Amino acid sequence: MDAVIRRLVAIIAVIGTLYHLYLVIHPFTPLADLHVSLLDLTQVQRAAHVFLVAFLGYLLSFVRIKPRHKLGGIPLAIMTLLLMIELLRLDLPVSLKVFAVFIWICTMLPTLVPVLQKPSNMACALLSFLPFIYLIVTYDQLIYRSIMPEPWDMIMSYSEILLVLGVIFRLSGPIMPTIVMVFLLYNIYGNHIPGLFSNPGFDLDMWNRASDRTGSSDHAWNRGLRFYRDSLSVHHYGRHLFECGGSGLFYEESVCAGTVYYRHLRGAAVLSGYEN
Repeated sequence: MDAVIRRLVAIIAVIGTLYHLYLVIHPFTPLADLHVSLLDLTQVQRAAHVFLVAFLGYLLSFVRIKPRHKLGGIPLAIMTLLLMIELLRLDLPVSLKVFAVFIWICTMLPTLVPVLQKPSNMACALLSFLPFIYLIVTYDQLIYRSIMPEPWDMIMSYSEILLVLGVIFRLSGPIMPTIVMVFLLYNIYGNHIPGLFSNPGFDLDMWNRASDRTGSSDHAWNRGLRFYRDSLSVHHYGRHLFECGGSGLFYEESVCAGTVYYRHLRGAAVLSGYEN
């Protein structure tokens, strides 16, 4: 079983790498005239990035589980539990609330009960298909109801958040997903913080409306997050691909060296007045 999964990871890693490389030249190819959403629509491309990272990450975690200390998973589990409680407080059908609890169990409970990691990784890999397929099928409808999300829209968004946090925890540990959850909960409970850092607080069903009114799709923070996410995606595919060839360490060291080199170049540009 593990050998089959490893081969599947290698194949999908190659496909993901080729997909990202092709997107660079796609506007100049004959396929651009076909108007394929997966190749032309930015939001669908982003969904594909996230799906491939999550799917590959969970499959890789299935065949090679990285042990994580329980103490690191406790804050993440508690904070995501608070997020789930906020979702359950909304006026949603009982079946969707049960599904929300199931998503939390698959993604977060294994952080506290390591024995559940292997079966949960396979379950999460399969669950990663749901938000991706949902976006592709309902893309046009989602645009027209962006400020008034339907119950299934809320559940798919919640599922995607937990699936991404879960795969980051499994691959790199609790620090990054914990920081993300701190800021997510700050949006919800910021009204309880006194002083300068207080905010009005937003319920989950208000997030889409608030982001629409503020034009968050062009917000500077979101542009930075999109760049970071896309860079992480390419790094993730390349890492899988080189690991399959036995050169994972070489790839990691090359990426680190490239990052340091870029930072030195950027610092030189700032000092030279070419960038401010």
